[in-house]
Amino acid sequence: MQRLPVCKVLGRSVALWVDGGFFTVGMMAACLAVVEWRRQRHFEQQAVQVQATVLSKSLEKAMRDGNPRTKYQVTYRFAPSGGAAIEKSCLSWSVASVFELTKRKRVLGSHTV
Repeated sequence: MQRLPVCKVLGRSVALWVDGGFFTVGMMAACLAVVEWRRQRHFEQQAVQVQATVLSKSLEKAMRDGNPRTKYQVTYRFAPSGGAAIEKSCLSWSVASVFELTKRKRVLGSHTV
């Protein structure tokens, strides 16, 4: 049995190159996922949980001539411990996210100090 040089085998084997590419991309995606997981975990450890009050809700319906999507806006106020009250607005195009914010007229959020 004749042994083929490694360079010839690698040059002829398309499946080996494709598998190697998928492996490389998969490992890069796994590394990015670990980095994002660590960032999220760090944020959760450093974040301070506060209670907020929903001040107003508004709805801008979609129209054929101007606004292609329905927009939902929620304005809320919260006060971090030892700080002044902060008022923020949240603009969303998703009904689910607005429903989560407004289902009890009270909202829990995270704020880094």
